[in-house]
Amino acid sequence: MPQIRSMEIFLDTSFLVAFYNKRDKNHSKARRLISDENKSTVFVISDYVFDQILTVLLVRGGKSLSVEAGRKIIEDERIDILQIDENIFEKAWLVYQSFLDKEWSFTDCTSYVLMKNLSIPQRCTKARRNSEKCFIYQHNNVSL
Repeated sequence: MPQIRSMEIFLDTSFLVAFYNKRDKNHSKARRLISDENKSTVFVISDYVFDQILTVLLVRGGKSLSVEAGRKIIEDERIDILQIDENIFEKAWLVYQSFLDKEWSFTDCTSYVLMKNLSIPQRCTKARRNSEKCFIYQHNNVSL
């Protein structure tokens, strides 16, 4: 019998900051999106994204919020934290250098490469350039 593979969604920094920070204007949207997902959905972040989440929450909400969110992420069985290895780092560096017209952070580039390598088709983020809503988009169009 074939094994049923759960859906994987990559969560980026802005989405998880909104999820954990009650003062973020997208907090309710982020919470709703997570609660609407099937229980077999696996959420994926990288160690770079984890670092950014803690740093942003530290600055915006203080150390207690940052530590609390970090604990919840680590303890959440639905969230996999993947390590950026040398191969992903090198590919991300190439992506980062190749798109000088884009304002992608290096962490965005590591996320993109990680998603491509693992064939994770969806990413959940807060739209930065269009509107301020949470959305999911396909990664294969090289649009971070």
